[in-house]
Amino acid sequence: MRKRSNRSEQIARMLLGNQGDVALDPMIQALTLASGLLMLGNIVMSPLMVDLARVYGVSGSRMGLTMTAYNAPTVVLMFLIGILADRIGRKPLLIIGMVLFTISGAAMALVSNFSVSLVLRILQGVGFALSTPIITVIIGDRYHGGREATAQGLRVSGNNFMSIIAPVFASSLMLISWRFPFLLFLTLIPNILWIGITVPSTPRSKPTSIGKYFSSMFKAIKNPLMLAVNISVLIRFLSYFGFLTYISFMGKEGLGMSTMAVGIVIALKSIASLLGSTQTGRLSNRMHVAIVEANAFVLAGAGLLVIGLFPSTVSLVVGSLLYGIGDGILNAVQKSLINTLSTQAIRGGAIAISTGIGNLGKSLAPPIMALVLSFFGTEAIFTAGGILCGIAVLISLFLWRGMTHEDLHSESGLSI
Repeated sequence: MRKRSNRSEQIARMLLGNQGDVALDPMIQALTLASGLLMLGNIVMSPLMVDLARVYGVSGSRMGLTMTAYNAPTVVLMFLIGILADRIGRKPLLIIGMVLFTISGAAMALVSNFSVSLVLRILQGVGFALSTPIITVIIGDRYHGGREATAQGLRVSGNNFMSIIAPVFASSLMLISWRFPFLLFLTLIPNILWIGITVPSTPRSKPTSIGKYFSSMFKAIKNPLMLAVNISVLIRFLSYFGFLTYISFMGKEGLGMSTMAVGIVIALKSIASLLGSTQTGRLSNRMHVAIVEANAFVLAGAGLLVIGLFPSTVSLVVGSLLYGIGDGILNAVQKSLINTLSTQAIRGGAIAISTGIGNLGKSLAPPIMALVLSFFGTEAIFTAGGILCGIAVLISLFLWRGMTHEDLHSESGLSI
């Protein structure tokens, strides 16, 4: 048995770097699976929107409300989630959120009324909002430095893997009945039980007044280093959703590619992101975590500039691969930076605010990029994204200069 364990550790370190043995931690395995399964909220709906609009008897524009209803709770509840996570504990909030997510998602299979489906989507969005930031926080509580970066990379790789395979399952089940794809949410049940066994109850923060809690949290958030990380988070989401929204326009209208060909390019980007995220820990062990972020922005920005400045089918594929690798690393390393720069007492609030800033980027990207499109054309959207990534490289270098060795490796976070 010990030989098998040693062999597993050797394989994990070969694939993920010197800290790769964190992949053998049952808690990390359970949280990685949970993070991936929670991605089903949007992934299941996305390929089914047209068919479900017919089932509900609504227009495509009204059907878009199901996405708004699902994503809105994350923005509305971000402050409350942080307070609850830091004051009542991570594990109860995670389990409650996952149970709500599972029940409301699976219940969608039972209703054909559009208004009821919107209510269920709001409830599922609440479950998602309660669960997803907490997974990141628990990993930050458990590990630090390179080990935490490796664990965050595994979490992101789970998300990317699910984004590749889940649409295939959802579309296949739709061929049997429109109700069947929603049964995929029931796969969370054994995962919830696994989390109940493997995730320890984290100590609650010392009882303080709400005013003192907010004072401590906002003092940390206003720190120049934390502000720099959150600005880089905003830039990442602006460039990501610009890419996601207009890649099909670039491929189909700009380059005359088929829908299937564009879909393959997007799948390749997801695979590149998966591979990039698994190497975050290895990179963090070799260089400062802020330098890892800077290099990731260089890759992402180079990919976007290749697409925007040299438009062709080949550049679209090459640029998407470069962008995918960079974005996969960023997804993991930025969460690691937030965890590193926050104390355990306010970590839930810090992650929740960062998540809210990411959602702000999701909301701002389409109108901003549409403005760029109207004045300069599709290519300029990708060029603008590349320029934004260049600005983020400078921000990352500022972080590198500002973060001390103690900030990177201690459990105390920033002095506040």
